[in-house]
Amino acid sequence: MPSTQTKVAKGIFVKHPSNIIYLFGRVDEFYTKGISTELSDTKANRAYVRKNREKLLASLVAKKQGIRLRVDLPTVSEYGLEVLNRGEKKEDNRGRVGKKGRNEKNQRDVLLKFEKHIKPYFKNTPLANVTTTMVNEWQDEKLSTLSPSTVTKLRSLFGKIFYEAIGERLIERNPVEYAEKFENYSEQREIYTPHEVGRMLKNAKGCLALYLSLIAIHGLRPSELHGLMIDDFDIERGILYLHRALASHVSTNEDDPQLEFLKFKFGTKKVLTYRDSTKNHNRAIVLSPTVHKLLLEHIEQMGTTQLFLFVGKKTREPFTATKNIIKNYFKPLLKEIGVEYLDLYALRHNMITVSRAEGVNESMLQASVGHSQGSRVTNRYDHKIVTDNWIEAQRKNAVRVDRFIRGDEDD
Repeated sequence: MPSTQTKVAKGIFVKHPSNIIYLFGRVDEFYTKGISTELSDTKANRAYVRKNREKLLASLVAKKQGIRLRVDLPTVSEYGLEVLNRGEKKEDNRGRVGKKGRNEKNQRDVLLKFEKHIKPYFKNTPLANVTTTMVNEWQDEKLSTLSPSTVTKLRSLFGKIFYEAIGERLIERNPVEYAEKFENYSEQREIYTPHEVGRMLKNAKGCLALYLSLIAIHGLRPSELHGLMIDDFDIERGILYLHRALASHVSTNEDDPQLEFLKFKFGTKKVLTYRDSTKNHNRAIVLSPTVHKLLLEHIEQMGTTQLFLFVGKKTREPFTATKNIIKNYFKPLLKEIGVEYLDLYALRHNMITVSRAEGVNESMLQASVGHSQGSRVTNRYDHKIVTDNWIEAQRKNAVRVDRFIRGDEDD
């Protein structure tokens, strides 16, 4: 085999210097010495090609010959990933990135959407078996938890996958195209009243009191709470240096080049951290005295030997599933105090609303809650620039929100 090729498995080789995976072999009466998969040479893609070599080869040959071969149709999970990987910008033989395709950030975003919102619902459903009724049911489920604009983007992404399949003559029609249309509108998010939030914080016990306070008073996202480590805190001064957000839905393949994450090992288990570039997960937060006190009490109770701040009682591993916290802790609390459930994010939006009502500077508010888009506030904080004046200003803002909410706790 020429030196510009490296055989990696039966019927598979990598062509250099483009580092693209090629397939070779026979499909019915047709034999090819090499046909490009358009997939870059990564460990994840090699594993995918080895597992699906025969299907991929048949599909590529069919596309090249303009015919439809009798092969097992791919599943939504398999084909969706294949299509999305093809949509990434590619390098030519000289290492130059082409103008067509998605850049690294956009590629990461579409993969995340697919992994979180499409793949779990359809799983191993064959592509040809997806009906318009199934798409309608999936769409309705997403509209119950996501905004119409977000579902519109998901629908568009899903539709493109089927258009690719039609082009390869794998299916005859696009079920997404015939799914029910819905109105894409923006509506003001419903939030809890300060009185309701005050009652939550008053009646929450143990680590839940700290968990809810960090959202309601300081605007942390649930995924950021799950990634908090004790070492992230300057405990003496009451300052949190936020660095990450944990998410359970990202790829578990540590060699996947499309996702950025940090890895923490717990025996044989792993927790991955996805760093979303559209959100600022790197910022400094000055705790209010009340929240600082809750933090000290929590650390004293849990001990300083554990790595993460919030861990399961039995597993001793960090939380990654917000739905379990809502089901086992948050909803029972709301039922106890007679408050209608909205969601945890409503607490964060309540904090933003109260902060603006109290006259908190918009730039400082953006920095506190991690709104990096449209903000000129720096995304990173150097410990050297966290001055006494800065700490005092941030703490005053936090105290104003804290007092406003907790000051109306009585029934």
